[in-house]
Amino acid sequence: MQPKTEQLLATVETVIKNLTSGGSGIGSEGDHPFRPLVWSISEQGEFSFVKLLEASGLLTEINQQELIVIWRNRFIRPGRYSEASINRMISQALPQYQSLIEILQTQLEELRFFKIQTYNEKSGKAGSDGFRGYDLLGLIVGQTTTGD
Repeated sequence: MQPKTEQLLATVETVIKNLTSGGSGIGSEGDHPFRPLVWSISEQGEFSFVKLLEASGLLTEINQQELIVIWRNRFIRPGRYSEASINRMISQALPQYQSLIEILQTQLEELRFFKIQTYNEKSGKAGSDGFRGYDLLGLIVGQTTTGD
């Protein structure tokens, strides 16, 4: 790291050190302090938001089945519905998910599945209860035969 960059980083760390919700001003969630992000282009390549999410473990590639589970859990929450209602909703929705994926598989190349979550075992620390984060979003990415 360049000396000028190191000095800037030290200054930023000093300024943000006490910016928590327990301190004055606008703070981070809970008592967790803000911290600066350092991205080394020589080590990590050109910076992008997607690369940041991947490097932090918040964006991960998954398989098709895991994506379906994420979608199902997003809308069908245990405890809210009876077991019979859950089974009925799954039996109605699953063919639609499968149909969507089949259409995309026939129309797109390089179909990939991703999830975005709050944090997981790659980054962040699980609480004492073992919580690893929330699956926020399931994504399908593909390319058309014309390159879009």
